Amino acid sequence: MKRGWIALWVGLAGWGGIGCAPETATLDPAIEKQLVEEMETERQQTETTIQITTLSNDSTSVSRVQMWEAEGMKISVTESTGVLPADDLTYSVQASSNGLGVDVWLEKTNDGFSIRSYTLDSSYAQPASEFAFWMQFLFTWRDGQIVGLNPAYRFTKEGNTITASLMDLEEAEADFMEQNDRTVNDLNRVEIYKDEYVLTFDRQEDWLSLRCLRDRLMETNGSVSVVNTETTWMKTAPFLSKEEQAQIGQIVARLLEDQ
Repeated sequence: MKRGWIALWVGLAGWGGIGCAPETATLDPAIEKQLVEEMETERQQTETTIQITTLSNDSTSVSRVQMWEAEGMKISVTESTGVLPADDLTYSVQASSNGLGVDVWLEKTNDGFSIRSYTLDSSYAQPASEFAFWMQFLFTWRDGQIVGLNPAYRFTKEGNTITASLMDLEEAEADFMEQNDRTVNDLNRVEIYKDEYVLTFDRQEDWLSLRCLRDRLMETNGSVSVVNTETTWMKTAPFLSKEEQAQIGQIVARLLEDQ
């Protein structure tokens, strides 16, 4: 996931001789045009436009989502068509591009849609890309190096298992209501998601596993139900470089010892 925008700086200087002031050369228009075309080609190669179907209670909408790789996966909704019911605030969608599966939850806003959350679907995602995707979320990075744990998550330890929790259901519900200036009684349907990532690490076997546990709280006409969905990924160290193995191993081992 290292591809992205290329910043190209061209500096040309000519010297007339010893003791002469530097002279700045101008870039030939043909070369400049070629460089611009190459940068545009690079941009197009690193962007993929995909069609996704948004499902709701009584209508369907098709949205265009753009995905591209930079320091991590970036997803943005660029266009939406179709009619969506006013009382549906969130929509679950699925998409696949370049072997990478993505589940996206869209939240309707006055301007269209915003993405509330998105996860990888292991049923059709490439293992290496999938694992690297989650590593971007659970750890903080600087200059391509893992420098610590993501402060947005709450990490707890039990034995050799570390659980990274983004928020619990109560916090998620309160956050959702506050952002939308709504109460539960105002809604015909509310879906709240809690994402938990469970890491296990064995220092002797160099075994690293990652599990995503998602709880969905649904409220329909005053009736609350919780649907638990669990997706498990088991990944071994060969999916990572030696440097990444060492970085993650040190961080996880330190976390196991400190807590």
